[in-house]
Amino acid sequence: MSIAFPKSDRMIAMIALRFRMLGEPYRLRLLQTLESGDKTVGEIVKALDGNQPNVSKHLQMLYSAGMVSRRREGNSIYYGIADPLLLKLCELVCRSAAEKAREELDELSALPASGTSSIARGEISGAHPPARIAAIRESSPAPRQNPPRTKRRNQR
Repeated sequence: MSIAFPKSDRMIAMIALRFRMLGEPYRLRLLQTLESGDKTVGEIVKALDGNQPNVSKHLQMLYSAGMVSRRREGNSIYYGIADPLLLKLCELVCRSAAEKAREELDELSALPASGTSSIARGEISGAHPPARIAAIRESSPAPRQNPPRTKRRNQR
């Protein structure tokens, strides 16, 4: 499946900015908090158990990128999702990540379950069974203790 999008330098820069904004986990949490509706900075701070300066900084970045909207109601400023497609994009990425995790789990489940790993059985090149590792440790000399360092005076 191929999706065409304008490939002008300006459009690529705009797309890159959106992905940069979404590349910060805290900003994703902010968007997730706003998914249920518009909220004030105080409500977002409480929901994220964050601090007001940090929340405000990230909200300003998302607002500048056109990803969240804001409106004044009396003394309060409410933030909301400016583009509902953002939530759809996050949902698609989440689904894709979940599918990839399921595939990896299926691959791991397909491995033979004999009770011991191939490393423990010594089947991987350079690996030693646990009994051999214990014998090597017992026969090795004790680690050398370095003498305490003394201050050196200028020796010229």
